[in-house]
Amino acid sequence: MKILITGRPGVGKTTLFSRVVSELRRSYSTAGFVCPEVRESGTRIGFKVIDLMSGYEGWLAMSIDRLGSCRGPRIGRYCVLEDEVGRVMARTRASLPTASIIAIDEIGPMELNIKSSKEIIDLAISMDKPGIFVVHYRLAGEITSKLKSSGTNYKLYTVDPVNRDRLYSEILSLALRIVGGYKQI
Repeated sequence: MKILITGRPGVGKTTLFSRVVSELRRSYSTAGFVCPEVRESGTRIGFKVIDLMSGYEGWLAMSIDRLGSCRGPRIGRYCVLEDEVGRVMARTRASLPTASIIAIDEIGPMELNIKSSKEIIDLAISMDKPGIFVVHYRLAGEITSKLKSSGTNYKLYTVDPVNRDRLYSEILSLALRIVGGYKQI
């Protein structure tokens, strides 16, 4: 079963995901990656990508203003650093088989436009292993369609400022049930 967390920007998806995953990691091996934004003097300069199992990190993308030039793909005002993403994704790929649960924040346009992270996302979605994923609100329909067509059970949570605190215990309870019932092969 896959747990999907979506909602408009700034409603607390990442905070909710982080709280749930932090609790899961106390008892269960958790593979996947997160892509936190990096700010300097209040201005976003880019995004890191961090492998959850090893803590290994690199730059996902950096603002073109900051880099000066862009040799990789551009997404908006950001330049994707494909080599760094590839190194982190190699660690993530290696950790997937031994994990009890897979966690990804975020399945978004940037992550899906990078070959190495898209491969990991596709693998995580298709694996017969519990997962918890933050999904960009514009991509929720596409991801749920993929899960439906593959016969994968999922639960989609749409976070808003009113329900985000209540959803923590509901999502954590479901995650603990599904990972506790998962039989590692």
